[in-house]
Amino acid sequence: MTQSALLPEPDGDQHFALPPFVDTCLSNGLRVVTVHAPSVPMAEIRLAIPLPAHTVDPAAASVLAAALGRCTARHTPEQMDDILGRRGATLDVSWTGSQLTVNCSLPQQYLADLLALLSEVLTAPAYGGAAGRAAIRKVVGHVRARAAQPAAMARDALQRHCCPGLSTSGPPDEAAVTAMTAEQLSALHGKVVRPDGAYLVVVGSADPAATAGAAASALEAWRPPPSPRSFAPPPPMTSAGLHVIDRPNATQTHITLMAPAAARIDAVFPALSIGNCVLGGFFSSRLFTRLREDTGLVYQVESSIEDVLGRQVGFIESATATESAPRALGEISQALRRLCDDPPSAKEIHAAGTYMTGITSIGQTSQAGMASTLAGVIGYSLPLTWLADFPEQLRSVSPQQVSDAVRRYYRPAAFSGVLVGQHGALGDDIRALWDESWK
Repeated sequence: MTQSALLPEPDGDQHFALPPFVDTCLSNGLRVVTVHAPSVPMAEIRLAIPLPAHTVDPAAASVLAAALGRCTARHTPEQMDDILGRRGATLDVSWTGSQLTVNCSLPQQYLADLLALLSEVLTAPAYGGAAGRAAIRKVVGHVRARAAQPAAMARDALQRHCCPGLSTSGPPDEAAVTAMTAEQLSALHGKVVRPDGAYLVVVGSADPAATAGAAASALEAWRPPPSPRSFAPPPPMTSAGLHVIDRPNATQTHITLMAPAAARIDAVFPALSIGNCVLGGFFSSRLFTRLREDTGLVYQVESSIEDVLGRQVGFIESATATESAPRALGEISQALRRLCDDPPSAKEIHAAGTYMTGITSIGQTSQAGMASTLAGVIGYSLPLTWLADFPEQLRSVSPQQVSDAVRRYYRPAAFSGVLVGQHGALGDDIRALWDESWK
């Protein structure tokens, strides 16, 4: 049997239709989107509360997220665990650097119970005692683990490198985490955990209108403070060249590069997405083929478009042996120049578009995937119909549009970079290479 028989050509012409949904806004300012997805008798809840990194102390935000949902004025941590366990439900809270997110998964029959519990978490939190101490220990563990990860270290450093006006950046300080008090967390909760500007997505097997009614009944009691919500704009992002972080005795070097990209609501975003995918977004990409398959220079390499401080940026990340870092950095620069000088062909564009359409569709096949995808769509200020529109936009992208997009955003000179590795082994030649090949 041939390989082509085992792996048929993907169907890139699949069309996605948004399931029945209700999109409403409660009197407290909370946007509620409920979706009917009856594949299984379960429900998925996604609540997002804006909390940009440049507006808050990262130690306070991290501990707040770790403690939120663990204890309330009426229920101890043990009672919370019992309520969730008896219903086969989970409740997880995290801070992404742009928002507080609350994720719940549960049987559909207990949706009203979980929404009532969520309302209690939001309106009557308790941050003292064992729950608060456990939250601090959890965050300290995450801080220590992150400090040992060169990829995370590089991203944090690159953010500081390109945003010098950012007063709070990167992981929280361990001493600041351990110093957090219940009173400080309660004050922060009252200030930032508010419904205006927040949004709730519920995907489940029940009628979306009935689900919206249940959400309104449970969460109307969550009221915003008298003062309106406002956030200062993030600091400007600058082109900052190359920065090397010394990691003594490291046998690998982690390369992280970043450049401003088009916003997701921008008309050029579909074309730039195709260009990014061709560059390093999947296994047939130019970077992967050249740096991993042809030369064996790197352990991994990829490019992506992500959110940093409310802006879209293009990331290129790679891990390589320290002695190979200069050559790998030069190869990435050449790949960017080739992308601009020799834009993706129609065949490359078709392959990238098919892959991206498939990934987008796969993310919507489960209730959890649908809920997370919709929450992301809303977070980027996109219409809900984007789920159906974006694959069509990808299919209509022309080679000229891709060429224009990559020349505008993915020129080597647009990128700033951080290398994490042995400074002595990398040597000063790495900066000369940057000055020569990235201008």
